[in-house]
Amino acid sequence: MKGRRLYSLFSYLPVNSKNHYMEALTMYNNSYIRRHIMAKFIQRMVDHGTYEGDKVPKLTRVLFPWSGIFRDACYQLVGTFLTQYALASGVLDTGEAFSAQYGVITIALMLALIWDGINDPIMGFIIEKFRFKLGKFRPWIEIGAIGNTITVLLMFIIPSLGLVHGWGYVAFMIVMYFLWDLMFTVNDIGYWSMLPALTNDQKERAKISTSVTVAASVGTFLAFALLTLSPGNLGSYKQVFLWASIGMSLAFLLTQSMVFFLCKEKKRDPKQEEISEKSHFLDLFRVVIKNKELR
Repeated sequence: MKGRRLYSLFSYLPVNSKNHYMEALTMYNNSYIRRHIMAKFIQRMVDHGTYEGDKVPKLTRVLFPWSGIFRDACYQLVGTFLTQYALASGVLDTGEAFSAQYGVITIALMLALIWDGINDPIMGFIIEKFRFKLGKFRPWIEIGAIGNTITVLLMFIIPSLGLVHGWGYVAFMIVMYFLWDLMFTVNDIGYWSMLPALTNDQKERAKISTSVTVAASVGTFLAFALLTLSPGNLGSYKQVFLWASIGMSLAFLLTQSMVFFLCKEKKRDPKQEEISEKSHFLDLFRVVIKNKELR
């Protein structure tokens, strides 16, 4: 196999010269070494990122729940305060256009609730069905955090630069909101799916769940305190929300990246993996139909 690869490489190089031959050989060896190092790195990440038994590692037990502080703060920034930002920051037109634009935003946010109800089970199915080499939940947590950070930054930086206004802002906000909702769902479903998978020990799981709830409350309080008291006292709405979005989204990304790199997942039961691989999308609807609570 290596010989065929080397021959393929030489077919593009003049190999009559010894120097050219050695150069080609060096290029091949360097490429092979890089692939070998990357494979070793990924395998080490896989080995490092899992544990066996119901005793959750100490770092995971502490870091996983408390990483949710800025996750929930960032959620409140968009999920609760975005309409307030649109109303008070001057990004909409005045007069009759203001009422029409705000009405369109309101309808769009109502439709987003429907969109949220659709993408949640779909994302849950995707996470249950597929698995990365680096883990089942942590990669999705990181992907969602990266996407969330990008969308939140764009959501407040672009208007602050005066690049969108009036109907342009309405269209921009709607598109960014739906993208943000999708990215946050990726992170959120991955995060909450990892929580019960950490351990089967009910007491251990209850302690971690309590910490998650407290961290979420702290994040919500910080967001409300900052975004309610700061506008007018520390600057205009645009300024306060701009710096809040930068701080919260980057802190969100940092803490969720710590979960990705430092926290561990419990090794999955092979039987459960087999069940997950055999699951189908239509099973979502069968579960809903058979659920007596929803009838």
